[in-house]
Amino acid sequence: MNQISTAILFAVVLLAAAVGFYASQRLRDDSTDEVAVIDYAAQNAASIEQLSLRLAVLEQQLTPESLQGHGDARIDDAALAARIQALVAEQLTQQIDAAKSADEKANGNLDLAMLIADLYDPRLSATERAELWQEIRDGKQVDAVLTELEQRAASAPNDARARTELGLGYFQKMQTTSGGPETGRWGARGAKTLSEALQLDDRDWEARFALAQHYFYAEMRGDAIHHLKILVQQQSQRVPEDRHANAYLLLGNIYMDRGKEAEAKQIWRDAAALFPQNHTVQQRLEKFE
Repeated sequence: MNQISTAILFAVVLLAAAVGFYASQRLRDDSTDEVAVIDYAAQNAASIEQLSLRLAVLEQQLTPESLQGHGDARIDDAALAARIQALVAEQLTQQIDAAKSADEKANGNLDLAMLIADLYDPRLSATERAELWQEIRDGKQVDAVLTELEQRAASAPNDARARTELGLGYFQKMQTTSGGPETGRWGARGAKTLSEALQLDDRDWEARFALAQHYFYAEMRGDAIHHLKILVQQQSQRVPEDRHANAYLLLGNIYMDRGKEAEAKQIWRDAAALFPQNHTVQQRLEKFE
């Protein structure tokens, strides 16, 4: 076997080894789909076979004379073999880099899709939602998540849930700003989007309570009371959920701040009757009774 043939064999073996190594590294990642790794290896096995054939043709076509340089200098078998090895190594590096880049993009998309799915999970509690958004902020994925939520809302204009999630997302974006006009703009956008959600479904509890909270913190207490009263009235016709107590708690707080102690206590009494296991309601009532 001459040096050119040796170089070609080396190139094929190098590619096969690299594919095997990269596939094994992917299998070590618990988040990697084993079937995807097998598909990847199969695809590259075909690439190895194609490369073998191409290099075999190259061996027939290329001779030291065909790669003669300028002047009378000739490239011998050793130089040609070295050139082939260098060329294959360069191509191999590019292939592995491209595969890694594709993996990173796919994993990023998968993570984003999982985050959106979690946000849409109807079993998600308020605490879990807050923790999830904290994870999103910590991972600097707020803008990416908002883009996805905006696309979903745009593609389903009559879907109240899509607009609710988007409005809540805009409020989360507020927390990444440093105050001033930018914070106000995101708040206004969130309030507008949640109002649109309520136009589609006026019994959307999350949308209405988030809007009431926004108005409370924005010192728009009249608007906050308006939405909280609606929630209290609507909740009287529903099976009580522990989160519903928050509407009574916030409404009672606003009444107390306005000097309407009797109204505040009555709201908290109503809440205590509906949510006897809610310790916050019981403590609030005991404090002022």
